[in-house]
Amino acid sequence: MKKPVVALFFVTFLALTFTTAASAQTDRPVKIIKKPNVRLATCGQIYGQTTLRVTFDKSGKITETTVAESSGCSDFDDNSIDAARRIEFEPAIKDGEPASVIKTVLYRFGIYRR
Repeated sequence: MKKPVVALFFVTFLALTFTTAASAQTDRPVKIIKKPNVRLATCGQIYGQTTLRVTFDKSGKITETTVAESSGCSDFDDNSIDAARRIEFEPAIKDGEPASVIKTVLYRFGIYRR
């Protein structure tokens, strides 16, 4: 009679192992598919960087974009926001469900002279 008890325990243990492994694979960060380039800006700077706070919504759309740190060139900052709004991505997954996340996005520019 002890054999069925041991077999039942073994099957239950395997089921718990597979369930745990499957749930560990359900979480993943936002996956950027396409990050559009920033249009050229007209300002006197040779280089700069705009830091944006971007909300990657669970619906697969960018819902909010704000400048966290300006490049010092408002034209470039505005063009960076426009480019960020066109980012294509797959939403983050949390506990097996799409989730909204806020991420930092950087855009840099540099003018190289010969």
